[in-house]
Amino acid sequence: MGREYVDFHLSKFDSKVAETLVSLGFKHACTTDYSNLGQVSGLSVYRKAVLEARSRTEILQRLRALANNVLAAVKPLTREALIVAARDKRVATVVVHGEIAELDRHVVEVLDNHLEITMAEVVEAFSDLRRWRNLQSLCRNAAKFELPMVISSGAMSAEEVMPPTQLAYVVSALKDEPTPDLEAISTVPLKLLREKLER
Repeated sequence: MGREYVDFHLSKFDSKVAETLVSLGFKHACTTDYSNLGQVSGLSVYRKAVLEARSRTEILQRLRALANNVLAAVKPLTREALIVAARDKRVATVVVHGEIAELDRHVVEVLDNHLEITMAEVVEAFSDLRRWRNLQSLCRNAAKFELPMVISSGAMSAEEVMPPTQLAYVVSALKDEPTPDLEAISTVPLKLLREKLER
């Protein structure tokens, strides 16, 4: 049996995006856009919320307000938010970006949740050398500590959806690894979907 590919974060979802995902071999998708959800042949679609937060209180309040069938990702804007997002069991992924606090040994020790990077964040960081170096350093530290990562498109249109293997090569390049990390686009996000939503 082949891999089941997952695009773990779409910022826009419509019939064109769905068709593109299916044509590229995706079996699952998570979206923050609930306006056009419907049955799509060959594709399971899940609701997701990306919570930008600066403090523990902000994260906890926003997590409490989420419905049970919505997957939670936290984009931490401070070290405090990173620590909280790293260990709260209601969080599926911690979204890494060019401004995130350092992924040091203390963060790694409390990290119970997976790290996620989107192509949208990669493109945004690429325009600023400091942010780009920070993102590379974070991804290399994740590889050093053998932390599983998820990569997703963050796509806002069908044109921004990327084939699974291309996404896998991007995350490997960021981690300075020679082979595509197919686990980051299949096994790891699929396991999260089953753990967080199919209880």
